[in-house]
Amino acid sequence: MVANFCRVKSITPMLTGLGYNFPETRSKTTLVQKITRILLKFSMKANERTKIIFQNKDDYQTLLKRRVITEKNQAYIVNGSGVDLDHYTYSKPNLDQISFLMISRLINAKGINEYYQSARILKDKFPNVVFRLIGPFEDNIDAIDQELYSKIKLDGTIEYLGLVTDVRTYIAQSSVVVLPSYYGEGVPRCLLEAMAMGRTLITCNSVGCRETIHPDHAQANGFLVPIKNVKELTAHMQHCIEHPVELIRFGWNGRKYAREKFDVHVVNRQMLGILEGS
Repeated sequence: MVANFCRVKSITPMLTGLGYNFPETRSKTTLVQKITRILLKFSMKANERTKIIFQNKDDYQTLLKRRVITEKNQAYIVNGSGVDLDHYTYSKPNLDQISFLMISRLINAKGINEYYQSARILKDKFPNVVFRLIGPFEDNIDAIDQELYSKIKLDGTIEYLGLVTDVRTYIAQSSVVVLPSYYGEGVPRCLLEAMAMGRTLITCNSVGCRETIHPDHAQANGFLVPIKNVKELTAHMQHCIEHPVELIRFGWNGRKYAREKFDVHVVNRQMLGILEGS
């Protein structure tokens, strides 16, 4: 809005997800959401100076449908923020000690409770399997409640590691990376990092997350599950426990898919081309 007011010659906002403002599930629109949508519509009004970058096609279609933008807007879609394949290097997943890893802020829409409930069910059946969680507990309107937070920290179902500055060691130690998110993601960075390191993914068939699972079954790198569905999440996690050899193929497919679609150098070149008008 300020850039438009100041007549900046080239304005290129990038939407890294729509967050809580345009939920996929039906819910009553809040006052904050209404205000946010009005401000977005005003600030991204179509003009020759403004180009909008989206990280997935669903966000673009959502804003079109809600009439926040129109087909007159100069809009571009890139494959997330990309991942540095030299920094996140491939390693063979640990099949001797099957472990699951979730990397996320501790908010409800990321699927923290669903992950905990699945881990609790599977821990009874497979006591040697490890479930880890990385991420900070923050003062957020959608933060998990104190009861769930206490269980995660204290009851032994999950190994809670809190905030970690470098996740590579923990991804390397894991067999599968899980993110049952129904938050308005762009493309979740933790899934891109896990793909690059050759880990099987289990995530939700939701905005942004679905972008990380290869659409061709023959080149599958993981599983999509319905949002808020503990039964399906548990079933797919159990499948990974009972069929560990598949994790090698899924992981290698994920690394290949990351190289084809999400290489940060390719994404950066695309974004620079948009900025430069080429």
